[in-house]
Amino acid sequence: GVTFDSYNGEAFFNDKMQPVVDELREKGLLEESRGAQVVNLGEDENPALILKSDGSSLYMTRDLAAALYRKKNMILLCHCMLLVVNKLVTLSN
Repeated sequence: GVTFDSYNGEAFFNDKMQPVVDELREKGLLEESRGAQVVNLGEDENPALILKSDGSSLYMTRDLAAALYRKKNMILLCHCMLLVVNKLVTLSN
């Protein structure tokens, strides 16, 4: 049968989003665009919307928090890949 190592849902990552925003800001990746906070992904890509102009988060923010949490806290016994917003992201230890 199927087993799961984690049953953490979206709400689990609510308190983990602000550190993601802080890290993006510290690295100079966060930019303001029409009152919102975005990460510019280059000329050929739409910017990644991190915070709306009212300060509320989006799925992108939660997905980044989840990916960073999993990279730091889960034991990865194999090479793992995540498909996030149609982009292939590789996590390695």
